[in-house]
Amino acid sequence: MEAKAIARHIRISPTKVRPVMALIKGKGVDDALAVLRFTPNRAARVVAKVLASAAANAEHNLELGRDTLRVSRSHITVVVADE
Repeated sequence: MEAKAIARHIRISPTKVRPVMALIKGKGVDDALAVLRFTPNRAARVVAKVLASAAANAEHNLELGRDTLRVSRSHITVVVADE
């Protein structure tokens, strides 16, 4: 099963977020959060917040154990809207 979390209206360019997301792909949730904690990048804080939310969703909604959770995929969507 998959749990997901979405962050919207984040004002960071995708080119700055992608390398941070590449650091955590395939890692366990606790390992990924540890990597993000020591990554000196503003995008790391945002990704850590979304990852923690996805882990909480998996624990509470799907009743999965935190020690079995892994980051399987992550992606960035850029939406440009006309006001």
